Amino acid sequence: MNQRFARAIATLGVPLLLASLAVDAQQATPRAAGWTSPKTPWGHPDVQGFWPSTEWRGVPLQRAESLGTRNTLTEDEFAARERQAAAEAASDAEEYAAPSTPDSKPGGNPPDYWQDRGTPKTQASLIVSPDDGRLPPRTAEAEARIAARAQKTTGPADSWLDRSLYERCITKTPLNFLPGTYNNGHEILQNEDYVVIRHEMINQARMIPLDGRPFTGIRTYMGESRGHFENDTLVVETKNYLTNGAVIGDTPVSDDLKIIEKFTRTGEHSLKYEATVDDPKTWTQPWTMAFEITEDPEYPLYEYACHEGNYAMVNILKGARAAEAAQRKKP
Repeated sequence: MNQRFARAIATLGVPLLLASLAVDAQQATPRAAGWTSPKTPWGHPDVQGFWPSTEWRGVPLQRAESLGTRNTLTEDEFAARERQAAAEAASDAEEYAAPSTPDSKPGGNPPDYWQDRGTPKTQASLIVSPDDGRLPPRTAEAEARIAARAQKTTGPADSWLDRSLYERCITKTPLNFLPGTYNNGHEILQNEDYVVIRHEMINQARMIPLDGRPFTGIRTYMGESRGHFENDTLVVETKNYLTNGAVIGDTPVSDDLKIIEKFTRTGEHSLKYEATVDDPKTWTQPWTMAFEITEDPEYPLYEYACHEGNYAMVNILKGARAAEAAQRKKP
């Protein structure tokens, strides 16, 4: 993580603003003038490369309600994001945790230098549809799932099966390109018959056939994907998720979840990414997030050895058993 942190620090200041404005300008312009989308030797649009979503880490999924349908920040709003980025960089550079004060909480974390940090953007939210940039209302069924999940994850744990898929090192979210705390690397590989997308978080790979085969209905934690090309855009439809414990944001999704992703090269080192989430048992309408990713050929895709160091799962279960034993000893 330190390598990424050092590279992020180097971008702060005036170059940061210029880079962000350039990226946002590319979002408004689908392609640079005179630029032609590259093709593979067999004629498919070439979307291969390392496409980390790290730079979008600081842009919220949902837009502030006060912005309404406006998805571009003003100069003052963008300046506030720059100040936040500078404060985070200063905190990350601290060697030791700040001393405790009478008002501070005990057991504070050390500096968060291990987190991925984004680049300030003028885009207000990752969600672009609905127009207000907000998640649609959840269904009654979804609210019931949330209540059931809260009962399992906030009290004693009877089993590892009570914990989320992320806690169990299985998968983080079906929406893999959604920027998270760290390990936001993604690599796309192609041949004539398949597209493979490697996700750094929890070390996952998606095998996406391009031959038009039908869905089998077999459920997996990564879902079942099928891909095809529409002009210069790779379109990937994924469904048949095994969703026991799968969440997007803080919302557990249903078995009806379907995600349609679109990958479109917009420049020599830029890729527009769109993902439409359709889960009628969870949200009252589909919603879409979109942003433009900058290629990083030198991105180090780290191994995510989650199970090897997952002491939290053992300690959660041990703690629950200890609490139960203590309760039984009470007169």
